[in-house]
Amino acid sequence: MTDNSKRSPTSEDPMPSLPQITSPRQIVPPVTFVPKAIGLTVQSGPGVGTAPAHLTNHGGPVLGAVRVVPIYWGATWAAGDSALAAQLNAFFDMVLTSTMMDMLAEYSTATQIGHGSRAPSVTITNSEPGTIIAGVRTVTDAQIQQALATWIGNGIVPSVTVNTLYFVYLPRNVVSTMGGGSSCQQYCGYHSHFAGNTYYAVIPFADCPGCQFAGPFIDTLTEVTSHELCESITDPALNAWWDSSSGDEIGDICNRQTVSLGGFLVQTEWSNAQGICTILPTSNSPKAFAPSYNQGDPGYGIGGYDLKSVADRAFAFDYDHSGKMDHIALYRPGTGTMWILKNSGGTFNAVYNQGDPGNGIGGYDLKSANDRAFAFDYDHSGKMDHIALYRPGTGTMWILKNNGGTFTAVYNQGDPGNGIGGYDLKSVDDRAFAFDYDHSGKMDHIALYRPGTGTMWILKNNGGTFTAVYNQGAPGNGIGGYDLKSADDRAFAFDYDHSGKMDHIALYRPGTGTMWILKNNGGNFTAVYNQGDPGNGIGGYDLTSLADEAMAFDYDGSGKQDYITLYRPGTGTIWILKNNGGTFLPVYNQGDPGQGIGGYDLKSSADRAFAFDYESAGKANYLSLYRPNTGTIWILKRLR
Repeated sequence: MTDNSKRSPTSEDPMPSLPQITSPRQIVPPVTFVPKAIGLTVQSGPGVGTAPAHLTNHGGPVLGAVRVVPIYWGATWAAGDSALAAQLNAFFDMVLTSTMMDMLAEYSTATQIGHGSRAPSVTITNSEPGTIIAGVRTVTDAQIQQALATWIGNGIVPSVTVNTLYFVYLPRNVVSTMGGGSSCQQYCGYHSHFAGNTYYAVIPFADCPGCQFAGPFIDTLTEVTSHELCESITDPALNAWWDSSSGDEIGDICNRQTVSLGGFLVQTEWSNAQGICTILPTSNSPKAFAPSYNQGDPGYGIGGYDLKSVADRAFAFDYDHSGKMDHIALYRPGTGTMWILKNSGGTFNAVYNQGDPGNGIGGYDLKSANDRAFAFDYDHSGKMDHIALYRPGTGTMWILKNNGGTFTAVYNQGDPGNGIGGYDLKSVDDRAFAFDYDHSGKMDHIALYRPGTGTMWILKNNGGTFTAVYNQGAPGNGIGGYDLKSADDRAFAFDYDHSGKMDHIALYRPGTGTMWILKNNGGNFTAVYNQGDPGNGIGGYDLTSLADEAMAFDYDGSGKQDYITLYRPGTGTIWILKNNGGTFLPVYNQGDPGQGIGGYDLKSSADRAFAFDYESAGKANYLSLYRPNTGTIWILKRLR
């Protein structure tokens, strides 16, 4: 129960007269409360300043797999506020399996803290909380405990287990009192326990200046709920994790410091391990990645390739037909320069090299500054062991086969040429990438598009004859509702549904918050995710900079490129997003501005990245970042 002798959250007693702190705060303080970690958030990065707080384990229990029971007390929750109740249920469904729960794992004891779940919510309409005192309906903590015990005893709400946590939501115009304080005055919510392990939180309808946030009222409810949820998990009996010097629990230290999570407003929580307010686990620290290879800035490049030109480009390639993207191809458009490097335990050596200047590769001269290249599965083998090269604006496209280091053309057009499969490649804006159109698990189709015109084609290869399975323009109407009318539009293949197949197309428009992900059903493309234009980006990443770049990545070493990496060169900003049934959540985020990743600062506007199979394991789970013109290249491994 409540210790009425604990210090008020807004008290400012002189230091000599402060009482010894013997219990945690257990409330959500109002806006007048100044948290110890104000301003020290994940955006400012770990190690900034001195850690202002530290939670200590006082030996009590934690909730390992919390089972939340939402209880909406009062008739209005079934009437005018029923939509709010539905939103709160959706919030619990999201947050209980989110990165916020992953972050709490650092406070595990003998009980490991993991993801939780929501029980069916209960709406109590046959009674109203408390009694009317001086014209105001007021409910005491003792009355809430009595009501909760009755509901449990009568089977109206689920019975108590070691992980059960009851959330009691009060209706409008009801004042809550607890421990000599009242809602909207001393607190915005609180948590407590009775009868041993009956754990509960109380969330008043705090539409008052001391508690309410700007925007829709659901923001206030989810922010206060997130505060009490994390405190109830890490300190359910008021004798586990709290700061002995202040009485602060995990939420108090970061009170009212908010971020968006899964489309809801939540409060950040204190991480002892990271020394910041965050909703992300320790694995999100820049130190969660470490370099397996690093050079610069400035550096000497990699494997003899100096990376000293601003024109340098790089991509992963399956050189030896192993089915593994474990070689790095580097090229310098306009000079005939191309190298392919093999990795032997961190030592890179050239298996192919030309220039600078050089003669290109397989007859393709690489003499235009516009030349671009990518890996491609030409023969439907499931191996990205061919190189496609093209020259936008000229109709030029070649596809090369490798035979023990000798590259020969299996397809060639130009310069000038007629493009490929009816796509003329006559615009300098043309872009191309490999794509799994037919869900075969093979990147054996070529997608070509022309930003700003609505033009997109997808080509199938039949023994060297390419034909369109999808074509629009130019001009055209884009694809799947995405109009491709901006010159800034970009696209890439993505494994949206964790199938191991790169059979969705992600399209984005830097600077506008616009991002769409399209599913293909026999040539009919439809959006499984869409934002904008303008939009709010994806998973908290706002996509509001023209510099934004995105790509698919195998973050968890599953062999599936089912995460999206987004980064903003020049700012230290990089996010990695996980897809949970169409809801994207960050598993890593830095900035803007940020500190980059794994020691690579991402402070140059020239920075570029690609996924790479460093260990030859058949997984593109290393992040390669490079800085043309400086000799800088790093290859990062995620630390597990």
